Parts: sequence; structure tokens; C-alpha cells
Amino acid sequence: MTDPTVREAIASTLAEIASMLEPEHAALAGRVRRARDVAAADPRGELADRDVRLLRRITTGTMGGLSDVAFGAIVNGGWVADEARDQRFHGLSRRLDDQLSRLPPSQPPDLFLVTDRVRQAWLLERDSPAIADRAVEVQPPIWTGPATTSEMVVLRGGAENGADVDVVAEDPASPGAQVGIGHGRVFVTLADAEAAVANR
Repeated sequence: MTDPTVREAIASTLAEIASMLEPEHAALAGRVRRARDVAAADPRGELADRDVRLLRRITTGTMGGLSDVAFGAIVNGGWVADEARDQRFHGLSRRLDDQLSRLPPSQPPDLFLVTDRVRQAWLLERDSPAIADRAVEVQPPIWTGPATTSEMVVLRGGAENGADVDVVAEDPASPGAQVGIGHGRVFVTLADAEAAVANR
């Protein structure tokens, strides 16, 4: 059971972080607000495994993550940091890390998808692991267009270890429609997936 006081604390910290973000951080602010809504929704209820992963991803990685945020301005051609705001923001980030560490562990991946790299995959319909079209959450996300990625894709093909699959996602140019974005293979262990990459 997820402690409701932990969820409330996470939601509060995320709200503070979002309030500090400026227009140039709009995409990150949107992610932070969505995470805040997840943490704040029915704090007495169980936090779904997928939501635990979503919250933890807020602090991981770069390319538009919390660790990339810096406050300041260009003065006479040089960057002048706003040290007070930087310290406050990174203090909030550290507090969030501590709060997220109190969440229950998330489930290990159900599958490993090998495309251009190895990706972890969690079945969204856990009772039907062998159906031909399997909706999965993938990490890292898969590029679906020149500037878009998706964490939710459909794998079409076999379910056996090493099976070939087609990877399908929602078409970013036409919501509701699907588009094929590539091919891959699925494995049940990370070792098998990494061996497949090494043996290409």
C-alpha cells in the first residue's frame, strides 16, 4: 500500500517545481504537472505500478529533465546564473528524489524489445501475454516522428523468446490512427536481449 502522506508530499513538491519553471521549460512543466496529478489523485488508493514508474522517470535522464534546468540570464554576452533560484530548484529536486525513494518498488519488465537498442517493456494487459497484438509500455520511448516519441506501442507478432514483431504506435499526425514505426524482436530476459544485440 502506498503511504498517502508520501503521495501528498510528492504532489506538493511537484507543484512547487512546476511553479518555478519558465516558458522555455514548457514541455518539462507539462510532464511535471501530469506527474503531480497522478500523485494527487485519490491519495488513499493504491498507486498503480505504471504510475510509480511515471513518477520515478521525472528525475531520471537528461534531454529536458530536471537536471537540465538552470536559471539566469545572458548579460553582456555571458550567462549569469540566478544562484538563489538554482539552489531552491535543485533543493526541491533532491527532496523529490528522497520522497520517490519511499514508493514501493515497481514490477520488473515483462519483456525486452530489441529495435535500435534494448528497451524494457511492460504488458498493459497482463492477463493476455500471448495475444498477437500486445499493448506495452516501453522505456526508453520510441521515436514516432521527427520530434515525437511514444511510451505506448503495440507489438504485432510472435510471443516466443526471440520472436520477430512489428512495432505500431499512434500516428502523431492523425490521432486515433496507427502507424508502423519499425520491426524488432522480443525476449523474456535482459541477457537474451543483450546477446541478440551483440550478435547482430
